[in-house]
Amino acid sequence: MKVLAGIAGILLGIFSLTYIGIYGSIIGASAGWLGSLGPGNATISNWAQMVSIISWLAPLLAIIGGIITFSSPRLGGIILGGSAFLLYYMLGLGAIGKLFVLPIGATAVLALISPSSASRPKSSYAAIKASTNSDGGSNDTTVSFDRAKWNALIQYDNDIAIVAAKLAPFGSKWVDEFASSFMALNDKTYLPQIEQKLLAAAKADAEEKEQQRIKAAEEQRAFLEEKERITKDRKDNMQFWIDQHGGKSRILLGCGLVAILLATIAIWHFASPDKKVISSNAFEPMQQSNHVNNSTTIPQGASSTGKPMSGTMRTMKLGTMNNDIVVKDFINNGVTIKLKPGSYILAGNAADLLNCSPNLKRCVAAPVDDFDVYYRSDQESFDIGLNKEPIGKARHHMEIFMSSTLGISKQQMCSLRYSVMVTGLGCKTCSASVNSQYEWKNLMFSFCPGATELPE
Repeated sequence: MKVLAGIAGILLGIFSLTYIGIYGSIIGASAGWLGSLGPGNATISNWAQMVSIISWLAPLLAIIGGIITFSSPRLGGIILGGSAFLLYYMLGLGAIGKLFVLPIGATAVLALISPSSASRPKSSYAAIKASTNSDGGSNDTTVSFDRAKWNALIQYDNDIAIVAAKLAPFGSKWVDEFASSFMALNDKTYLPQIEQKLLAAAKADAEEKEQQRIKAAEEQRAFLEEKERITKDRKDNMQFWIDQHGGKSRILLGCGLVAILLATIAIWHFASPDKKVISSNAFEPMQQSNHVNNSTTIPQGASSTGKPMSGTMRTMKLGTMNNDIVVKDFINNGVTIKLKPGSYILAGNAADLLNCSPNLKRCVAAPVDDFDVYYRSDQESFDIGLNKEPIGKARHHMEIFMSSTLGISKQQMCSLRYSVMVTGLGCKTCSASVNSQYEWKNLMFSFCPGATELPE
């Protein structure tokens, strides 16, 4: 039953991914474009982003739930139920909603009622042991001889006692067989033939049981070795995945429960009213217009490099979680260093990454030692690492740098695609964990909703 539920979950997830994922993304992108046309359409933009997220998240949860159902039906059923709930939240129970919600919901129920695992039959070794104990320790309830007379013969007839002693190590059933055969004939002239046949049969039976015991032991050993190998392969695969992806938040995709939690948080965030960010004079927004220009007039002052700048400077368009904004051209500002195509370092020492001397100017971006800032142009995202205690002070320095370098306000900074972590990101000379309490956690900018409070 769990195999059927797992296969159904995977197939339904793939089907919904090709339909809901593609068309939902198109609808979300179109609505997002409409929402970006004016400042009063923030609600449409948030709704569009939520649709885009759920369009991909719900099918992926169905696929993950189907895979997990093979090994853990209950956990897989919970994840499949989460996928069905997200689809119901987005599609309702109309014609299209029923096409996806009901089958995935039924698959979730099927997975939940499936047994966790089939009852394991007794190992052959245990069966042999039970059989041996039964054969060797119990007496035949249908004894066909006079036991009192037999006990007297063993006690007073040495020849019979010797044969019985030879058969005793093979079990009481062979002694009883000897007693039944001898007393049926009641003639000691047959004693050598009875002894020879019974000893041969007892030895053959013992050898057969010993072979079965050895075979059962080998099967048990092979089973344990295979189980150990599978466990080791799983650990190696997980470690390889972590090494490849740096152990960042993408590892959460492998855990269905965490994915459901993230989906719930996303729905709550986008469904709730817009939250106002507390303003501060420490961050001044740059002038923006509805059209992106190659240059923007700004008050005379100093650039992030500390050099005088003229009344105009180069700008660029940067995508955020809400819409595109105009920022200072931080890629061609004379400070940012290009590490490889699409990857840049805005602040920090890149000597380890470029294999050059840290004293060379081309190896050092903005000269800071308590944080690093990396930018990936393909995702238009910033990866920020806090490399020095106190991390609260380091984050404050980083926020001032980001606002000055990009020339945007606090509210715009909160809409960026970014992460703030304390892993010593990109710093090979930093400790493996600057602060284990906040390790691998996105601390966010201090003034954004949901940010982690840090000691100064």
